Amino acid sequence: MGLKNIGTATALSVARGSLAATTLGNYALFGGGLATGYSAVVDAYDTSLTRSTPTALSFAREYLSATTVGNYALFGGGEAGSYSAVVDAYDTSLTRTTPTALSVARRYMDSTTIGDYALFGGGYLYNTVDAYDTSLTRTTPTALSVARSSLAATTLGDYALFGGGCTSDYALPETVSAVIDAYNISLTRSTPTTLSVARTDTSATMIDDYALFGGGFDGTAESAVVDAYDASLTRSTPTALSVARRNVSTTTTGDYALFGGGYGGGASAVDAYDSSLTRSTPTPLSVGRYDIGATTIGDYALFGGGYSITTAVVDVYAVVQTAIPSSDITTGWTPSTGTTLYGCIDEEIYSDADYIRATGVKTCEVKLSSTTDPVSSTGHIVRFRAKATGSSGAESMTVTLYQGTTSIAVVKSGTITRSTFNPYTLTLSAAQADAITNYGDLRLRFVTTTIGTTETIDVSWAEMQLPASPTVTNEGVSALSVTSILTATGSVTKVPVTQEGASNLITTSILTVVGSGVHAIHDGAIVINSTSVLTVISGVTHIIHSGETTVSVTSISTITSYITHTVFSGEVIITTTSELLVIGTVVYNAPLVEAEVLLLVSSFFGDRRYYELEI
Repeated sequence: MGLKNIGTATALSVARGSLAATTLGNYALFGGGLATGYSAVVDAYDTSLTRSTPTALSFAREYLSATTVGNYALFGGGEAGSYSAVVDAYDTSLTRTTPTALSVARRYMDSTTIGDYALFGGGYLYNTVDAYDTSLTRTTPTALSVARSSLAATTLGDYALFGGGCTSDYALPETVSAVIDAYNISLTRSTPTTLSVARTDTSATMIDDYALFGGGFDGTAESAVVDAYDASLTRSTPTALSVARRNVSTTTTGDYALFGGGYGGGASAVDAYDSSLTRSTPTPLSVGRYDIGATTIGDYALFGGGYSITTAVVDVYAVVQTAIPSSDITTGWTPSTGTTLYGCIDEEIYSDADYIRATGVKTCEVKLSSTTDPVSSTGHIVRFRAKATGSSGAESMTVTLYQGTTSIAVVKSGTITRSTFNPYTLTLSAAQADAITNYGDLRLRFVTTTIGTTETIDVSWAEMQLPASPTVTNEGVSALSVTSILTATGSVTKVPVTQEGASNLITTSILTVVGSGVHAIHDGAIVINSTSVLTVISGVTHIIHSGETTVSVTSISTITSYITHTVFSGEVIITTTSELLVIGTVVYNAPLVEAEVLLLVSSFFGDRRYYELEI
């Protein structure tokens, strides 16, 4: 299972670069940019990657910045001949409003979100920071320690970080900065250890316990340096980018932080860092470019638009399973090199340098590597590359996916084009995917059909792509007693985390989710007793408690980020001196409290105190 470029989504409605991107609810939004002129277009992609075009920005501009807070996606600042202070806000229905403008009009700033605040910091050439809360009220917290533009911003745990940038007016040589400014959830500023190399046009994102600043321009040349900051803001320097470049675009999906495209070399390169900061280089972008808009929606990381040639392409990356040829079953074809067929067509990234060949009517079959049942009827895709050589009628071939000796799907039956290798693809239907019961015994059979005795068909590569496998399912009781600790340090995603029994934390137990828990369903009871602690440091979305949630004695339930779409179908009880704290925001609540909500004695809910209150 790994990260892969799985193709392209519907293109942006207008080709453009210098656009901004963010995600709100069920939509990834790409706004503004420069095409033949300044653009106000907003393209929205839902979780199925269906594109729509909501109301345009109120003011066309490029070099704007975007982030999300509460129920709003914000696009702020930019330039359209002159600098802009405009902020456009889109709600979860993609209705646009225009809240209070930035305190200073500027371009080349960056933005991120910490707790209840969206922060727009820096810009040409300011140290100003504008903060918008979940009601879109604007304040101006302590400024950056150094005025600079073309900086990068991201958020990790309790800190929003602004790093690097240019402190000069772009007269060469540029004066570049290594400063990091950190803002906590109270918007108090500190200045942790600087970047290891001062640079402008660097890019930032996060993965699990690390904020990453990668690439940029050090005043002399493009840089490949990556600096990593942990939750304590301690800096380390993991493996550098594969190619030095600036104006890289970043986002995070699954267990990977992605750095895609860039200027100065490696414009199509993508570098991926996992939660251990191990670097890999997945399939490159389909079109090399820079100043791309990048964001993530559902399971998909999207890289849209950009310059080199101004493009509307949207590349899609996802964490998937890939089954590649791993052994030969029948060997009627001839390898171009070596002694095995599978060894000529098993590349993770396709290569036409080696291949297998059929001269005349021939059959061969290769077994695919084992994968895990994805528990999904979608996303099963078979691909191969082939070419034909002949001089009479068209050459044809049938390619079939088998499980053992059982045919699952005909991938291709028909003409193979001549002269150059071309891709062929089949997405299995739900019925075909559901017919697979053993993902350890899948095979591809290649049979040439209409072909002369001296004519040939070559196949250079084949694979089957599948959704990522499910991660966590608790079918019974998840119990932690005495001083036990249950910790999920990454993300729990893909399938609902289902606890069909009870989740009990007793005495001084601790349940900690350091990353994010997505679509968690608790069908039983969640009980926290004595001095237990339930802590969610990131976000929990779509939580449904169908049973009873009890926090008693001196227990603490703390959520430092967001709870969205929370439904309580049973009983919520907070007793004695217990605390239920939501330090971030609770949005889109549908509190279906069918039993009763009791807050007894001197319990706290948020910052309000109740006595013997019964609803």
